[in-house]
Amino acid sequence: MSPRLPRRRALAALLGGGISLLAGCSSDATGPTNSADTSDPTTQRRTDGRRECPTGTVEPDAADGSVTVAHDFDGPGVEHLRATADHFDTTHGPSATTRSVPDRQFRMTDRIDWLRTSGVSVLIGNATLAPELDRAQLLANGQRVVDPCRYEATARAAAMRTDRLAGYPLSTVTAGLFYDAETLDAWGVEPPGTVAELATLAERAHDPDAGTYGVAAALDAFALSGYARAYGADIYDAETESLGIEDADLRRGLAAVVEAIAPYLPPELDRGSQLSAFRSGETPFYLGPSSALAELTERDGPVGAVPMPTPAGGTPRPYATTTCCYVLDTDTESEADVTASEQFGA
Repeated sequence: MSPRLPRRRALAALLGGGISLLAGCSSDATGPTNSADTSDPTTQRRTDGRRECPTGTVEPDAADGSVTVAHDFDGPGVEHLRATADHFDTTHGPSATTRSVPDRQFRMTDRIDWLRTSGVSVLIGNATLAPELDRAQLLANGQRVVDPCRYEATARAAAMRTDRLAGYPLSTVTAGLFYDAETLDAWGVEPPGTVAELATLAERAHDPDAGTYGVAAALDAFALSGYARAYGADIYDAETESLGIEDADLRRGLAAVVEAIAPYLPPELDRGSQLSAFRSGETPFYLGPSSALAELTERDGPVGAVPMPTPAGGTPRPYATTTCCYVLDTDTESEADVTASEQFGA
């Protein structure tokens, strides 16, 4: 079994499943072959053999201008972003500040109007924003500083607009199964690959009188999207603009996992309580989004991650959503600001 799993390796494990982009930007997952790259010239061969991809650190080289970063983070994400801005400011020259997107700007039209006049030069948000930003002509047209081939395929596809990066991918969230590696080692078993195997192991661990439960799960649409779509149904059909909640195959997929794990769940069913049960060691399994990794750093013992266990006769197709760093070009910015913002994004 694995030792404590770094975030990047965990995401790689989960992205090994059948992933669908959640309203991604483009179907072009290869990217252009002529993007600028100011990194170390060391290269590595792409697995498809078509060309070499630069590796090494991309060092910002802008010395002037200022960067204002808008975001809708909360909690640890805010502090991390502020620390990044402070580091960029003190290390590379251009001043960098952060600010929250106002809660009242929840409608896209309002958000676009706010971005035009707020002085924001970088927006951190979901990849679903890219088409709207593009239509509003708010995306900077400068050459991207990072070669798209550096990014994992799912993140790269989400960030592409036709033949170029619309923004720099920061993180991708999907769903999968996390497990207590020490417990599975002690049992001498591998992580479950099917829902039936998960239910069997959950039954083995389940002892409510002793304060232990078989499995915890995030019981919401995103976390369980892979099962809702496991038998061919879609939660939302963009072509017909219809919801699939009445689709028999969608309900079959949800039932396949919920009915199997329901007897072994901790009694409090909200996401926070379910994750807390796994974090505190009350259960050896957690079925949920990869964003949980940020909250598992204090958990004792190693944690492993695998794609969603397969239901009988079906194939999980979880959604994945990517957060991007978008460089904007508005009337309130100078050319130096746009250049500095591009370097900050990189």
